Parts: sequence; structure tokens; C-alpha cells
Amino acid sequence: MAATLTSLDVSGKFTLNKKLSGDISKVLAVQGVGFITRKAVSAGKITTIMKHYKDAAGVEQLEIDSAIVGGITVAKEHRVLDGQARPTEDPLVGPIVNTMRRAQPADLAIPFLKDGWTADTLQNGVIHFEIASGPANKNKWTMNQTCGMQEINGERRYVAHLKITSPSEDHEIMLVYDYLGSA
Repeated sequence: MAATLTSLDVSGKFTLNKKLSGDISKVLAVQGVGFITRKAVSAGKITTIMKHYKDAAGVEQLEIDSAIVGGITVAKEHRVLDGQARPTEDPLVGPIVNTMRRAQPADLAIPFLKDGWTADTLQNGVIHFEIASGPANKNKWTMNQTCGMQEINGERRYVAHLKITSPSEDHEIMLVYDYLGSA
């Protein structure tokens, strides 16, 4: 289903559209996720529930709960869009440092993160994540991600652009989501 939401409120239930998305297993491999888990994530149906709101101080918050049908938790996150670096433990990749903010695509240094957004996403800005492996993580990588709305095959969709780099690899993939309605 096409999404009627905007980048200012991405609350809802989504599933990854694997036909329209890039290969997530490349990203997971760079992050050190084991082969069997990568295959389960790649083969399984991933459902994501997002709650997007502003707190009493007006700071944007995102609560993200992703799981594969069958119960494997892919992510359970609380993200604050304030530009502050926060160390956390990711259930799949271990210790990470996450920085999240709203950004204008034109201000981003990585071309892949800038392109394809709807007019309202360009006006309001994308949600920008910079996630790096934590100091205790043996796999060293950095991932930049932008999220917002894009027109894909004539339908408005929630989309994420990911660029992950490590000392030996560099991948850019787009993840396209089907909107399943409010959560």
C-alpha cells in the first residue's frame, strides 16, 4: 500500500518490499552478522512498527520495533533526533554509537543520500542516521542512512538510503517499505 504519511510523522506499520529494495545481507555482512542470521533476515518477512512524535521539549523521537515473522528481533530502538551521539547495544550487531537528526539533503556530503525525495521531504528534511560500530565491536564500520518519502513506480513510499563503509567494503542500498497502516 502506498504511504499517505510525511517525513514529519512516519508512525505506522511497515514491511520491507524485497522486490524493490537492495540486498540487506551485504550490509549485515559488513556489520559482522553471522551467515545463518543474515539468511534468516534476507529470507524472512520483516515487519517494522514505528512511533514518531515530539516530546514535551519539542524534540523528535522515533521508537522502532522490527522483527522477522517467527519472532527474531531485528531491532528495538528508541532514537532521539537531536544530533547527539549515543552508545547503545544492537541485538544483531553489538555495540554501536548512533547519531540521529533531521537534515536537509543538500547539506549531506554523500550524494547517494540526497536523491529521489518527494517535495515535502525536501522541504521538511530527511531523517539522517549516522551509526558506527562501537569501540568494543570487533567489526569496524560506519553507516549513513537517510529516510523519508519517495515516489517509487508511481506510489508514495517510505524509503531508506543506506551507505555502509568499512576498511575493505563500501555499499549503497535503498530499502523500500510497504505501508500497512497505523500501528
